[in-house]
Amino acid sequence: MPVRQVLVADDDARCRGAMTRMLAPLALEIAEAHSGFSALELVRWRRFDLFIIDALMAPMSGVELIERLHWLGVTAPVVVVSSLDADTIGATLAAPRALRHVRKPVVATALVAAVTAALEPTMA
Repeated sequence: MPVRQVLVADDDARCRGAMTRMLAPLALEIAEAHSGFSALELVRWRRFDLFIIDALMAPMSGVELIERLHWLGVTAPVVVVSSLDADTIGATLAAPRALRHVRKPVVATALVAAVTAALEPTMA
């Protein structure tokens, strides 16, 4: 089975790096993007099986990034990380894809569980 491709998009380098390290046990191929714009650039050249997106990035928010991914026809599931609660995120995001929420500060067990569940059909 091919290695699953994951894109972690967060404007905080420490958070991006921490999430990448937390996912190391899952043996995923992880790319990092420091902004929504850099994430869109990577999507032009690579196909991803999952996106982990900070909802409150700047200058392009995670919500805007998810909308642009939808416009581009990207259907991979999204895990949203944010200090906002799940109800607020759910009310903000109307994207037609499997969205999961992990609260910041990110805890490894919560992130791994969300990623595993989002990729469940391909990781089982």
